[in-house]
Amino acid sequence: MALPVFQATGSQAQANGTSATVSWPTHQADDIGLLIVQTSNSPVTLGGAGAGDWTLTADSPQGTGTENNVVSTRLTAYWARATGSSQSDVTIVADNNVVIGGIFTVRGCITTGDPWDVTAGDVEAATDTANVVVPGDTTTVVDCLIAAIFAHGIDDSVDVINADWTNGDLASFTQRVEYQTPAGKGGGLSVATGGLATAGAYGTSTVSMTSNHTQGRISIALRPPVVGSA
Repeated sequence: MALPVFQATGSQAQANGTSATVSWPTHQADDIGLLIVQTSNSPVTLGGAGAGDWTLTADSPQGTGTENNVVSTRLTAYWARATGSSQSDVTIVADNNVVIGGIFTVRGCITTGDPWDVTAGDVEAATDTANVVVPGDTTTVVDCLIAAIFAHGIDDSVDVINADWTNGDLASFTQRVEYQTPAGKGGGLSVATGGLATAGAYGTSTVSMTSNHTQGRISIALRPPVVGSA
C-alpha cells in the first residue's frame, strides 16, 4: 500500500460575468481531478463537454457573506476520475460575478467510488484576519494524502499567500496551488498537500495571507486503492 501522490496543477481560468474554460493538466486513467472554484459567494454553474464528469465533493461548497459583495467569498470543490489521458474541458461561470478556478490532479487513489476517506469544511466570516486555519479531521484508513484548500476574495494581481503552510501531523506538507485574479471583485485559491501514513486525527492546516479577508475552507483525505486501519 502506498500514499496517493500529488500529480500536477492546471492553469488558472477566470472571468467576470462570463464563462471561463478550465483544462485538465497532464493526466492518465484513474487520476483524480479536483476542480476548485472561488466566487464572491455566488453559486457556480458548470458547462462544456466535460460538465457531466464533475461531482461536488463532500463539505462543498463553503461560502460566507452577501452574494456578489466585495467582502464575501465561496469555495466550491468538485471531483472527477479520469477515464483516459484526454479529459474534456469544463466551463465555470458565476452570474454577474468574478469566477476563478483550476484543476489539480492526484495519482494512486482508490479506483472506484468516492476518492476520499473523510472531508471537513468551514468558513471564516470575519473580515479582519489574514490567518487561514483549514479544519482537520480523523481518518479511518492508512496512507491518505490530505489536501488543504481555501478560497478568498482579495482583489490583487499578485500572489497574496505567504506560502508558509504548516501542519505538524502531515509529512512533506507543501503548497501546490496558488491562483489569483484582480478581475471583478478579485479572488484566489490555494492548496497544500501532505501525507498521513497512519489512520487517526490530523489537526488544522495553517497559512497566512498578505491582506485580511473572509475565507471558505475544505480539507480532503484522499484514500489509497487498498485500505486498512491503523
